[in-house]
Amino acid sequence: MSYVHILDNTNEQNTLYLKSVSADEIILKQASADRIITFNDSTATIHFGEGLLSSIVFDDGTTWDKAQIEQHIAKTVVGTFDNDVVETATANQTYSYTLDTGADTLIFKVLDDIDNLGGNSNGEWTDFNLSENDKLDLSQLLINNNGNLQEFITVKDTQAGVVMSVDRDGSNQSTYHSQELILLTAKHYTLEDLMASNAFIH
Repeated sequence: MSYVHILDNTNEQNTLYLKSVSADEIILKQASADRIITFNDSTATIHFGEGLLSSIVFDDGTTWDKAQIEQHIAKTVVGTFDNDVVETATANQTYSYTLDTGADTLIFKVLDDIDNLGGNSNGEWTDFNLSENDKLDLSQLLINNNGNLQEFITVKDTQAGVVMSVDRDGSNQSTYHSQELILLTAKHYTLEDLMASNAFIH
């Protein structure tokens, strides 16, 4: 990943510029009074205090003001030792899932049908594990799924883990476009690994 961050202190307005980075390639977390930016394709982090940034500007010009920065903080979802079933519930809410042991299932619901991700924001699953039979339920997201998942799902192996992108209507259609959906933290599975383990419900 190539990025540069610049703090502009003119008039005490601190702006963070992220070069070569889009909003769907980061996850913003809260740790006590700190805010932490992590990247889908890197183990790098940026830390800043609550309220110390007036805005974040991404490479494509997307800008988050102070209120939007707070709104984009990932909501933490913690599981149990049982076989948890968790659904996305709020449109445009980023989630950080730690679902513990058990055969856990994450269901992506359609929260906004015109959106590339069905209203879901990119998130992370910190302890996804094929050996525990964890699963990703994409059945509501995928449209006209013909069983050829390679047309709908792509994965990218990065320093941070596996980044999974979804094209809701497949690569042969143009209504929706591929977009990053979730980071499987610290895992380095291929798409073939995930398919062979029946990790997808579709």
